[in-house]
Amino acid sequence: ALDRVLDADAADRPARATRVGRAATDRGFDDATGFLGDARVADAVAYGDDATVDGGVTLVDAPSRFEEAATGLAAAGAHVVVHATAEGIPAGHPLVPVVKLSGDADTLAAVPDDVDVDARETDAAALADRLLAVAGGDPTAAERHGLTEFALTRVGPSI
Repeated sequence: ALDRVLDADAADRPARATRVGRAATDRGFDDATGFLGDARVADAVAYGDDATVDGGVTLVDAPSRFEEAATGLAAAGAHVVVHATAEGIPAGHPLVPVVKLSGDADTLAAVPDDVDVDARETDAAALADRLLAVAGGDPTAAERHGLTEFALTRVGPSI
């Protein structure tokens, strides 16, 4: 299923997405998905499609812009989005809470109130606890700031 995503026609993707997709393909499956640890990739779905598996990880073929990607993840059934970034751009979503995670010292110093998790000072158990707390109703930094960006990617012709 991942091959469907990685082999998709690059002409329809923005330059950054093409570059990231090419880098992932060049690195190979194990290297490109190493951040998943022991989690099994169960499926890859197109933008706007529902995830249909109950276990493992489902990858969503989404645009690289955060607002569009988060919408695709919400449409697939994500209950919480983890936005790992070094840019520090405060971003939320109206349909799903966004947990901002960064390990970039400059970003964390510049916008400490906009990042939920300092990756330099956390471990997997603490991150899981934070995600469970957010899923249970604790507000994220974006929610406290009232940030709710929303964008859709066109998947067909517009008339």
